[in-house]
Amino acid sequence: IRVLAAAVTKVDVVDDGRASQVVADVARRLAAIGAVDMPVVKVSATSEVGLDELRSTLAERLASTRVIDDRGARVARLPIDRSFSPPGAGTVVTGTLEHGSLHVGDEVMLLPSGTTTRVRGLQQLGRTVEAVTRGSRVAAQLGRVPLEAASRGMVLVGADASSTRSGTQTLDVAIQVVGDIPVGRSGAWHLHLGTSFSAIRIVPFVGDITPGQRGPVRLQLDRPVAAWTGDRFVLRESGRGRTVAGGRVLDPDPLPLPSGADARLEHALLLETLDRATDDATRVSALVEAHHGRRTSASVACSLGTGDGVRPDHGPDVILLGDVLVAAKLVDQWVSS
Repeated sequence: IRVLAAAVTKVDVVDDGRASQVVADVARRLAAIGAVDMPVVKVSATSEVGLDELRSTLAERLASTRVIDDRGARVARLPIDRSFSPPGAGTVVTGTLEHGSLHVGDEVMLLPSGTTTRVRGLQQLGRTVEAVTRGSRVAAQLGRVPLEAASRGMVLVGADASSTRSGTQTLDVAIQVVGDIPVGRSGAWHLHLGTSFSAIRIVPFVGDITPGQRGPVRLQLDRPVAAWTGDRFVLRESGRGRTVAGGRVLDPDPLPLPSGADARLEHALLLETLDRATDDATRVSALVEAHHGRRTSASVACSLGTGDGVRPDHGPDVILLGDVLVAAKLVDQWVSS
């Protein structure tokens, strides 16, 4: 959802001058990340000031939002933000379903641990349901999983993703620096991806990404996480506890770091192509090129989050040979030699 609206709360405990100052500050911060002219509403839950305006603003903003039905293209994915064990109910996890759909009885997997289980029950907004779809706020009751095996930061996925890796500690990403300091090797950084939290090391391919700029870097994490191409994240500077950048995962399963300045520059340019991609065919081509022109179909499907047996869409730049996707120019070289 790309539409935004902001609510400044507790305006009943300050005078109008102070509330207006905060509204102006919020508007400035939104503009700094490209959210220009977004509505900022002053509200109070106790006096109900501004609540009608907030409701109408949200309804107006969301009316123009197009919901994408990806049930046939993406494996069910639920980042877990809370887990608990009600008496007699086993383990229950909650989160917002990012992709696909879940049904009672579905076999599912907890990542990055790889633990498999089944969905014994589902609730949505306090109501018991048989199925939930993308965008739903969900409570899922799991069968035969101890509470300590399902915690915040993990991801519940459909077990039909048989090619799904158990976890990764290396990500090639694109970051947009929104703070006032460069982001690179120097510094202590934290990654917030889904509901997970990791300390990271940043390895630039060419140089540090300066304030206001966007570029590709490699992230090395202190613990495994579940990640897919296109996932969004936030980078924070741990020392001063401030947000410095946001970004997207480009390749969640990269090869070892290229050696040599020319090779790293070439890899960075390829990642920029992947960052600009607007369709799966272009993404598949770039993911294959990132592995020297050869990558298994299962690896690409895993990176994109498609299910078992779902062939990734690819254009004329890639040829499927058995279970391996190969760059067409590489096949041409093999034929001519």
